[in-house]
Amino acid sequence: MSQTDGDSRIDEESLAALAAGAERADRSTDWPAALTSISRPPRAAIPIPKEFGGEELAPVALLEFDEAVAASCATVALILSQRAAAIRLLLRASPAIKERWLPPLASGEAFATVGLAQITTSRQHGASALLATPRNGGGFRLDGAIPWVTGADRADVLVIGATLEDGRQIVTTLPTDRRGIAIGPPLALSALAGSRTASVKCEGVEIAAGEIILGPTGKVLGRRRAAWRLDWRARQPRICRRKRPNGRSCGKWRRSSRRR
Repeated sequence: MSQTDGDSRIDEESLAALAAGAERADRSTDWPAALTSISRPPRAAIPIPKEFGGEELAPVALLEFDEAVAASCATVALILSQRAAAIRLLLRASPAIKERWLPPLASGEAFATVGLAQITTSRQHGASALLATPRNGGGFRLDGAIPWVTGADRADVLVIGATLEDGRQIVTTLPTDRRGIAIGPPLALSALAGSRTASVKCEGVEIAAGEIILGPTGKVLGRRRAAWRLDWRARQPRICRRKRPNGRSCGKWRRSSRRR
């Protein structure tokens, strides 16, 4: 089984399977079948330290994995990027939260995704899409909606943001089996339909103090860590350097995605 140049984690057969299903994943709301083969070790590149069962891969290895996947199937790349975003935030959480979620994520037994648009872009300037009301003991009650959650109905835990009445924000873990959560059907997207992006409604959802990752504070995600910025800048000139398995180059996409 041959390997792609510079990347020993994902083989040409897996990439070819991703590419073969890319158009269907773009148009159909079916969860991409080829995702299974690359979302678990040893092929998966999951950014989790060894102490939690991960392989603690170097940043360049993670970028090469992302590059190879994105060149083959944008839908799968989106799904895995949302998992990676959730993991980055979980790595900033308390030891108890890390112990609860990082080991099953490292093994591929669990799937995590994010729902943060309501505190970063979508609906952040009007009434709070997702309201967090303080409860006794340091917890919160969540009411409202999370408008964009990739792979919502496939996730075991969401990493989501909510806003208090005074404008402060929190980031918290939210297990999808929690009482009061309703996951909607996949949204009618013009592309990347297989990501099963959906809205999630919360009605009286109780969050314990020990489930909070960040906050409450103003603009809880306002200051991005330097590592995130370097990751993004490194990704841009590389992400579609590789030709797709069908022989077409992603160079045009790469050029248009660079920062201006």
